[in-house]
Amino acid sequence: ITVTATLDNAVQGGFTVDVSTANGTATTADNDYTAVAGQTLTFAGTAGETQTFTIAPTADTKLEANETVSISQGNLAATSLAVNIADGATVTINNDDNASVTIADASGAENGGPITVTATLNNAVQGGFTVDVNTADGTATSASDYTAVTSQTLTFTGTAGETQTFTVTPTNDAVEEATETLTVSMDNLAATTLGVTISDNATITITDDDDNTAPTGYAVTFDDALINSLEQATSKFTFTGAEVGATYNYTVSSTGGGTNVTGTGTIATATDKITMADLSGLGDGTLTLSVTLKDASNNTGAAQTASTVHKATIAAPALSPADNSIDILPGADLTMTFAEAMTKGTGNITIKKKSDNSVLETIDVTSSKVTIASGLVTINPDNPILPPATEFYVNIDAGAFKDNAGNNYTGISDNTSWTFTIIAAPVVTSVALPANNTYKIGDVLDFTASFTLPITTTGTPSIPVTIGTSTKAADLKATAANSATAVFSYTIAEGDLDTDGIAVGTTINLNGGTIKDQFGTDALTALNNIAPGANVKVDGVRAIPAITTSAVPLVNGAFSVTFQYSEAVTGLSVDDITVTNGTASNFTNVTSGLTWTADIAPTADGSVTVNLGAGVANDAAGNASAAGTAISREFDGTAPTAISIARTGSNPVLTASAGFRATFSENVTGVDITDFEVMLTGTATGTLNTVAQVDAKTYDITLTGISGQGSIGLNLKDDDSILDAANNPLAGALAGEVYVTNFLPTDLGLSTASIAENNALSAEVGSFTTTDQDATDTHAYALVAGAGDADNGSFLIAGDKLFAGAIFNFEARASYSIRVRTTDNNGGTFEKPLTITIADVNEAPTAMSLSNNEIDEDDTPGLLVGQMSTTDVDNGETFTYSLVTGAGDENNLLFTFSGDELRTAAPIDFESSTTLSIRVRVTDAGGLGYEEVFAITVNNVEIEPIREFDKDKNDAKIKNFFSPNEDGTNDAWVIEDILDNPINEVKVFSQNGTLLFSERNYKNTWKGTYNGKAIPPGTYYYEINVYNGESIIKGFLTIIRSKNN
Repeated sequence: ITVTATLDNAVQGGFTVDVSTANGTATTADNDYTAVAGQTLTFAGTAGETQTFTIAPTADTKLEANETVSISQGNLAATSLAVNIADGATVTINNDDNASVTIADASGAENGGPITVTATLNNAVQGGFTVDVNTADGTATSASDYTAVTSQTLTFTGTAGETQTFTVTPTNDAVEEATETLTVSMDNLAATTLGVTISDNATITITDDDDNTAPTGYAVTFDDALINSLEQATSKFTFTGAEVGATYNYTVSSTGGGTNVTGTGTIATATDKITMADLSGLGDGTLTLSVTLKDASNNTGAAQTASTVHKATIAAPALSPADNSIDILPGADLTMTFAEAMTKGTGNITIKKKSDNSVLETIDVTSSKVTIASGLVTINPDNPILPPATEFYVNIDAGAFKDNAGNNYTGISDNTSWTFTIIAAPVVTSVALPANNTYKIGDVLDFTASFTLPITTTGTPSIPVTIGTSTKAADLKATAANSATAVFSYTIAEGDLDTDGIAVGTTINLNGGTIKDQFGTDALTALNNIAPGANVKVDGVRAIPAITTSAVPLVNGAFSVTFQYSEAVTGLSVDDITVTNGTASNFTNVTSGLTWTADIAPTADGSVTVNLGAGVANDAAGNASAAGTAISREFDGTAPTAISIARTGSNPVLTASAGFRATFSENVTGVDITDFEVMLTGTATGTLNTVAQVDAKTYDITLTGISGQGSIGLNLKDDDSILDAANNPLAGALAGEVYVTNFLPTDLGLSTASIAENNALSAEVGSFTTTDQDATDTHAYALVAGAGDADNGSFLIAGDKLFAGAIFNFEARASYSIRVRTTDNNGGTFEKPLTITIADVNEAPTAMSLSNNEIDEDDTPGLLVGQMSTTDVDNGETFTYSLVTGAGDENNLLFTFSGDELRTAAPIDFESSTTLSIRVRVTDAGGLGYEEVFAITVNNVEIEPIREFDKDKNDAKIKNFFSPNEDGTNDAWVIEDILDNPINEVKVFSQNGTLLFSERNYKNTWKGTYNGKAIPPGTYYYEINVYNGESIIKGFLTIIRSKNN
């Protein structure tokens, strides 16, 4: 820092002086600057001369206040003159350093205790300072996640790099949550005036130590899709997505019952494979595995399930013959019916006699003698006939059969589980059926039963035979005598039908008879080994013809008929068709053996019948056909005719439309506008508009657009479009009747629809005219009832003229309504309402009145006496008033009129006359007048001495505002002392100069009105003349309309 010393005046010979520094707030001890001690400055002695020296501040990083150093002079030398060196100087060292406190981010676990947070001062700060720290919620909240720090004070001594710490304590809860944060900020810098920066803040991160989330995302599957008896102790299931280290617990149950299997363990890998405990205690069925995982925090995941099939046993089969059965047929097969599909294993089936355990036959299960169809095992021994009356048993080796799960059948190893005894009585060993064929009505079906022993029959035993849905009895055809066979027969009857083969019942019905062997033993009636009957069919149904036609019930020519049999037949010809009133031809076979067609030509009008008789054809089985059901059609070959076309309206036609009615000889269709044509003569016009059916023989036709003079007829054309019910076209055309046309009047008018009031009776109003296209028609007029006829009684019609039937008064009623009809010479009419207006006629006034007929005597002309009004029956009249000569005009010269105002024209003197008489004439705008005499009373006025009245006088009080609100206060303009000066005149003007109020002899009664209406609030101008020889008093007046003013 350069310091300058200046010599103010010249010093002879010059001089030297020493300068030195001294500590101020800056000190050398604090290393703020380098001291200057006795540094000599040499001056030559010139006035204004300067010498400089420097002071070096120390460039540190310490934040401190601006500091000062003192400069002093001493040791004046090299002169004997008295140079003043008492002046000193102050050098200020400005601080250029800064300091800031920063807070480092910190983190800690929720259960790790307080988190230490460090605040660091980067540069030294003179004198030190304090600062407060505060926490603020982020995703962590002080309500639940940590203990808030509020205005905790940190004290710094001011050393560079100094640190201070404080702690934030997390809340150690049991709530699993995400990692959360809060912020720390600083404020309230104190104990220093230096600008330490404390804007930094820090983020504190709290990591969660809780685990409330149960294991998820795992699944289990059985390793085996089916577990059989060989796999029950080694079956496994496999995890996917398992949490390593978690504990598993499982339960296995079966829909087949049994004791549930459970287990537990620890997950080693996410895809751990677990061997289950032995499952043999569970019944066959669907196994359900339910597994849960529990993590180290004891959170248990949702149960995951899997299922598989458990099949470890084979249910005992149903045996045939059943165990302990007796009376078994010698040739019966041995069958085992399992509840599931089976396959062959290995081993033998052995048939033994029960009496001595001798082997009748040993059968290898793999041989063709053993067949399996799903769960049915059939064993066919070599011996087709087992010895009668002998008991046998069957042994089967274990493993001879297996199920589809691989389980072995346990077999039969004893002589009691499957035993049976062969029957000893005659038995039917087979039943033979008729040869495969289709049998017809009358054919005989034979059934032959073969017995194990010869038999003899008595009576009529039978066997049941099902044909279609009915069971028939095939009776014994001939008695059997010591025969090994018996024949039963049934004869096909009409109606028997079986298309998918007959069936024979299972038992012979003895019907009271017997079947015995030679020893008298009754044969068993069960029928065994019945031959198949699927191809033994019965057709006992005759072919039935269906006779149809597409022809409508009523025909007008030949029609086609179809003959269709219910089954194929042969032998049908055209000669087999029976026709009444017609002939058949063109006989054609459409579908071989089933369908034929023929054309039927009627002979005459009337009914035609078609049929087929019985027996005209045979079906494939040889059955003769049944008779058909006849059909019939009505034949009509006669064409319809038009009988008449007659007018339906009056003639001549008076309207723009007219009608005709066409009548036919019979019901017809197809009648429309195109079947008719309009026949016109002269200037007549008309157009076909509609055709409407009245009934099937009668039609109404409407023509519109009728105009002109002439005739209008209607003809029916023969265009073959009109048909009767049999579609016969119309036989010919027909000309109809004719109308003569007449146009109706379309309007009527009145030459004058107004009449002046006060008319004479029977005064003519006007003449009627009619609008009619028939130019030569004449018309008559009449008043008629209807809309608008309210005033018909007030008028008369004579010829084509309308006359008044009453005397009309405009003032009483201005218009009348009548209804008039015009009738042409052909009877055509038109009517409408008309309005007759009453014209106003000026009438003279009938009376007058004067609003005031009393005045005070006064010498001043032009005073208002009163306002005239007139009575006149004419509404809205204007009137002119004048003083006229005549009776009562004695004082006319004392008055004059200004419009309708009567004013004085000369002084009025009470002493001269107390009553004045004038004659007034009123004239209306039409010049009619009326005269009347008025008497005016004069009041005596006592004149007091004139007193001083000046607005500048103390006793001259003029109120400059009032509020005419009808509230009882300030409602009238009051001029005090005005009543003491009765000879006065008061005027009030608007600001634009309009005279609003003027009154002589004002009595303090004006309430701010003009022409009877309140004037608006505001400021107005007044003049007061008290006729005291002084100038007129003038001023401003304010009217206030608001209440309570």
